Amino acid sequence: MRNGHGGQHVVLSSCSGGGKSTLLAELAPRGFETVEEPGRKIVSRELNGAGVVLP
Repeated sequence: MRNGHGGQHVVLSSCSGGGKSTLLAELAPRGFETVEEPGRKIVSRELNGAGVVLP
């Protein structure tokens, strides 16, 4: 991580709609390294194709 946080890692966990992506979107421009929430990738892939994971 940048911003002088010495390589610490933080894991965000919350229910769907809990604000994780919003928080990540605010942290990234402030110099924090972020990783896209894996669930978003799965939902996006399913919605854009003939997915079988989502009901």
